[in-house]
Amino acid sequence: MTNRKMRWAGVLVAASIAVGLFSSSALAYLDTNNKPDRVVGGGSDTTYDMLALLQNVYNLSFGCETIAAAGHIQRLDGACMEPDTANTITTENYDHDVVSQMFPIGSSAGVNQLCAQGNKTNKPYRINFARSSRSPKVGSDCAGLRFVSYARDAIPWTHYVGAGSASPSVTNLTQQQIKDIFVNCTITNWSQVGGANVPIIVYAATKQSGTGPTFDGFIAGNAFNCIPSALKDGDLGNGEHVIRENDVSPIIANGDQNSAIFYSSYGRFQQNQPVDWELGLIDGVTPSAATIGDASYPYGRFLYNVYRSTTASVKASNATLDFLAEKDGWLCKAAADHSVDPVSGKNYRQLIEEQIEAAGFVPLGVGAVGGGVAGTSHCRALALTA
Repeated sequence: MTNRKMRWAGVLVAASIAVGLFSSSALAYLDTNNKPDRVVGGGSDTTYDMLALLQNVYNLSFGCETIAAAGHIQRLDGACMEPDTANTITTENYDHDVVSQMFPIGSSAGVNQLCAQGNKTNKPYRINFARSSRSPKVGSDCAGLRFVSYARDAIPWTHYVGAGSASPSVTNLTQQQIKDIFVNCTITNWSQVGGANVPIIVYAATKQSGTGPTFDGFIAGNAFNCIPSALKDGDLGNGEHVIRENDVSPIIANGDQNSAIFYSSYGRFQQNQPVDWELGLIDGVTPSAATIGDASYPYGRFLYNVYRSTTASVKASNATLDFLAEKDGWLCKAAADHSVDPVSGKNYRQLIEEQIEAAGFVPLGVGAVGGGVAGTSHCRALALTA
């Protein structure tokens, strides 16, 4: 038990009697060893900070007692002291599993890392799930993956609007204009879309990311297409224009910010808030939590956690499923299946949604799970990849 929990130990009994904090309809946990397990995520840059926020709520949630009562021997393996007290919260992280995140390497790289688990030749770092901001790639992703979405995001185009900018007056682009800039190379000057008579400098995100391939899907082409060959050769020493997703610092370092165009995760843009950069409208629709949530902003997407199912050679651990499974997992289940946090007085479902929103994204409402799974939850599942 953490110090935070110890401080509240004296109020739990009275609070539970007074307002019924603890749920008696807990869903069955798959992880029944009553000991803390480690659950490690890897992959996406886009969802890295959001998962860090969510894991903190999960790791600190109330569960079994771990401190021995007076006269009892203290266990040193982190396991639950038995039996449970009458007021034990069993709906959250019952045996205090520890979720953590590897530093981002990109969605596709994270999926590949997950697929390589158990490979004795490559010997990948051990992860239990992949963070992904892209949907499955049928035919290239390994068999037995399950993509579970839990939030929405969008990928607006972005540009610098500070002193010296060629495009401060350009606030809206049509989908065709965006394609003509990134794919067809027929719009090459800001004056063609209402800006100054200055050439547009195109930047694109790497293919290891989820944002890059997803944006390519929106524009029905390759966002690298209009970048000169010498600036997309992978040589970081010559002003490379194929850069890490959601990060405008290379554009600034190259001195191109006054005339560059790029694209960014809406949520990551809210987190980073680059000075004097703006997200653009598409077809007159402003990127916002409202337009992303109702899918009216054209370039919207789902955000996923990916695990390996029972058909995979290295399937997800029960502790992993308790955290993120599409129906009964902690991230996905409805408020009625969560308890109230005695410290904040909020249902854990509310705390989950607050963390998603704090990261700039939009949580999913209750709906049919899909992917061959009956019932409803706050997540959506895509069928196993072939």
